[in-house]
Amino acid sequence: MIIYLSFSLSKDLSFKGKIIFPITAIALLFHYDYQVFATSGLETSFATGLITLGFVILIVGKSKLSHLLAGLVLIAAVLTRPDAMIFYIMSLPYIFLKDKKPLTNILMFLTPLLVIYIPYWILRYSYYGYPFPNTYYAKSANLSWYSQGLIYLWLYVKTYYILLLIPIILVLTLPGLYSEYLKEKSFPKQIARARLLAILFILPYLFYVARVGGDFMFARFLIPITPICFFFLESSISLLSRNNLVRFSVAILIIGTVIFRWDQFIPEKIIINGIASERSHYELGIVKQAQIDGAKLHNCLDGFDITVGFFGTKAMLMYYSQLPMAIECNTGLTDEYIAHQPISKRGRPGHEKNVPEEYLFERKINFIFRGTEIAPLRSISFDGYKATIVIYENEIMDKLKENQKIKFIHIPSFIDGLLEESASAPRKQLQSSYDFLKKYYFDNNADTLREQKFLSLLEKFS
Repeated sequence: MIIYLSFSLSKDLSFKGKIIFPITAIALLFHYDYQVFATSGLETSFATGLITLGFVILIVGKSKLSHLLAGLVLIAAVLTRPDAMIFYIMSLPYIFLKDKKPLTNILMFLTPLLVIYIPYWILRYSYYGYPFPNTYYAKSANLSWYSQGLIYLWLYVKTYYILLLIPIILVLTLPGLYSEYLKEKSFPKQIARARLLAILFILPYLFYVARVGGDFMFARFLIPITPICFFFLESSISLLSRNNLVRFSVAILIIGTVIFRWDQFIPEKIIINGIASERSHYELGIVKQAQIDGAKLHNCLDGFDITVGFFGTKAMLMYYSQLPMAIECNTGLTDEYIAHQPISKRGRPGHEKNVPEEYLFERKINFIFRGTEIAPLRSISFDGYKATIVIYENEIMDKLKENQKIKFIHIPSFIDGLLEESASAPRKQLQSSYDFLKKYYFDNNADTLREQKFLSLLEKFS
């Protein structure tokens, strides 16, 4: 589609006998991070494809039907990734400015919003009770964090340094667009429409990325705008010169800077200000180890009705373990309660909503995987892979004890030994032990005999 736009633009400029250089398409072909997110399994590339398709249709399309199609494509992008609404909204002033009689085209463009998105939004709101998706709250998108966002933008521009030309070209472009509009009261030329829409897409989206603080994944938030940024450069070259040699030389320069990008992430510096190049950060060995450990967990816990919690990179472990219920506890992406926790201090973008301990007990989480040091009493080993026991349930733990590959401290036996030793223990120590065991064990098991013995010891001090 972006190649088609390049050829369409050449016809509009009457490039007869001239060689066409689809710079954007070739640059994207060699764009390292564009390739990374094309195979990442995230929604990034699909959303980018829809946004770019909507961009192309709005530029080359002239009929009412093309405006309906553009609206449908961009609403599909919004349904894929909600922040794509920026592109949908900024398309409205574009349609208004490019046509002398824009009303019908605007109505056609708005039809998918009215027929598809608004009913969907009402259904979603009535079910979840929040105006925005859970990720909005998990990422604290309501809070501005310009300092981090500008660092995020700067890292990307330093990597793909040819993009530094965009603000310069932008300044040079605006006077010409303004003069053309004063003269024509519209934008009949395709080259002008392309540059106008590119500006309307690029500037608000970059402001949004800067405001929310960017992302913890390098480049991910900027991939959706990357094809349009390069097309803005390509269209500028088309206006600069019609000489094949000049255009070819500039095209080679742009593509060369993409191939020979300035990689900011070196082995000694794989995370910069909380931002990581995911492909470099998660080496193949880490993924393979997650597969091995996940298989261990699956073999040990298959058939058990349990709930576990996990942090950060343990998501890979959960994926390969195929456990029935796993709650992500570090960002709140999939949990309403965690997502709405307040932020006391800014940290790594998207990783600032830690789960309160009380919530772990409330959700009856059996085990948690976080990769930190574990107290012996709460430690459990699944064929050598360690996790933390959050609540101890006899019904589950007694069955797990039958498996020789699973090692942990049997709490009923531990309590029996503790009660014998605690007959002469200080009250403070005894109370501390009981407070821990109450949440950890007694609240989750009908073991009134042992609990009563504990309470009887405590009553002696009253």
